Amino acid sequence: MPVTALFATGISDIGNITNIKVYNGKLYAAGSKGIAELSSPTEAKWTIVLPEIGVRMIEVNNEAIAYTGYDFAGIDRSKNIILSNLGDKLTISKTLAGMIDLSGKGLWEVTLDTKERISPPAIGKDILAMNAASQLIVLSRKDGKVMQMTSNCTAVGPTSGMISQSMPNQPLIYNDAIYTTGFCKLMKTDLSGKEVSSSKYFALMKPFEGLTTPPLLFNDQIIFGNCASGADVPSKVFSTNAEMKDDLWTDFHDKQSAVGSLATNGEVVVALSNYLMRGYNKKGKDIWENDEIGLPGFRGVRYVGASFGTRSSHGNLLCVDNKYVYTTGYIKPKKKNTTANSNVTIIDVATGKLVKVIEIPNMVDAIDMQVMGTDILLVVPDGILKLSSL
Repeated sequence: MPVTALFATGISDIGNITNIKVYNGKLYAAGSKGIAELSSPTEAKWTIVLPEIGVRMIEVNNEAIAYTGYDFAGIDRSKNIILSNLGDKLTISKTLAGMIDLSGKGLWEVTLDTKERISPPAIGKDILAMNAASQLIVLSRKDGKVMQMTSNCTAVGPTSGMISQSMPNQPLIYNDAIYTTGFCKLMKTDLSGKEVSSSKYFALMKPFEGLTTPPLLFNDQIIFGNCASGADVPSKVFSTNAEMKDDLWTDFHDKQSAVGSLATNGEVVVALSNYLMRGYNKKGKDIWENDEIGLPGFRGVRYVGASFGTRSSHGNLLCVDNKYVYTTGYIKPKKKNTTANSNVTIIDVATGKLVKVIEIPNMVDAIDMQVMGTDILLVVPDGILKLSSL
């Protein structure tokens, strides 16, 4: 299994890498001190140094790169702070957003008036949209000016503390509207961020409870998953249309864990909980399931209290292409009294059958993942690893 560490001369300039994105065959890396485009596995085409922030996340389109970031109070930024104790109650000291062009030239950066974690940005024609833990923030693409800050959930009493610790979901911009999934609330706004409609359930027996995944566009459907409360209540995968008036389909997913990730190749939607992976077709039929994915690591859902679940990190640790599904975790060896191995698991997207398990060298945790051709690219504490998939 070939393994290549991607440490270009210029990449060290961007600090601890916290997010990567493949777009139009190009690889972009975001770090605590800047952003880079990698022109090959061993060198950067360009880098831009930016004001330091603990966690930086990016989105890319044909015109520009947008980024958001946040910092924790009292955390050593010389280390990758994503790997801090998941049980820690952390205070956000700063949040920001910005844009650069595709050549690495800075366009603008603004400090945001929120002290909550913030999601990766969504890029619209004239706007950027991002979720904080309790509000949707819409900025002008031209200069970063705040257009609207809209509550995306109800945070009162005990729930306010839990929501403050949650991992906010990236919004979806679709059909001249913004869709968000906040705590127990699906919301649609216009492109200025003004609420058009919202819902907390499709029927009395289909409450959203805690919504744990970003909304995913699957053809003309909007898919999202939840964390159910109560013993033996399974988490669910929901599908609705742009009007959000009713569900197109709903499936009971897993009694043991919330839905933590969704991904699609346009033909199949893959839903992933801590212990179970399912594939759905366009009609919402459960076409396969796989429970050989191992323990979750950073791809899973963590719990605050008995039933409040939130994703463990902002990283993308579920990828789908036309042949395979890729995820990370810990597969327990068949031999007794041995430690579970940190790995990438490859599943056949048509059948759900296990294809291959690739052990990650040095037992490190993957923070983020992208697939580029036959290469699996992993963000790990010391940089980026490239694994050959097949």
